[in-house]
Amino acid sequence: MNNFFSADNKFFTFMGKVFDTLVLNTIWLLLCVPLPVLTIVWIGKTENFIFLIFTLLTILPVVPATTALYYALVKSVRRERSYAIKEFFRSFLRNFKQGSILTVIFVALVSILNIDFQYAYKLMEAQNSMGSLYFGIFIVIVILFGSMYLYVCPILSRFD
Repeated sequence: MNNFFSADNKFFTFMGKVFDTLVLNTIWLLLCVPLPVLTIVWIGKTENFIFLIFTLLTILPVVPATTALYYALVKSVRRERSYAIKEFFRSFLRNFKQGSILTVIFVALVSILNIDFQYAYKLMEAQNSMGSLYFGIFIVIVILFGSMYLYVCPILSRFD
C-alpha cells in the first residue's frame, strides 16, 4: 500500500510511456501530414512542374521524421534513457540529410513503378496476355520495395 500513491509505481510508469508515445506520434504527424495536404490544395493553382517541385519539397521530412520517431521510441520510451522530445529532434536533425536523400530515391522509384503499373494496365485493357504477367511482376516488386522501406528507417536511426 505504500507504493500505491508513489509516482514510481507501475501504473504511473506505464501512463508516462503512453503519454510519451502519444506526444511523439503527434510530433511525427505534424511533421509529415500537413505538408502533403498543402500540396493537394495547390493542385489546381499551379502548373505541373511547379506542383512536382512543391510536392517533392513537402515530402522530404517523411523519412527523417519516421527515423526520429523510431529512435526516440526505442531510446526514451523502451529503454528509459532520456527525454522523448529531445531525442526525437536530435535524431531528426542528425538524419535529415540522409533521410531526405532516401526520400528522393523512394519518390523516384515510386514514380517509375507508377509508370510501369500504368503500362501493364493499358496492356490488360488491350487484351494482351503480357499485361497480366507484367502486372503480377510489378505487384511482387511493390511488395519487395515496401518491405525494404519498412527497414530503412530503423537502420538509418542506428547507423550513419
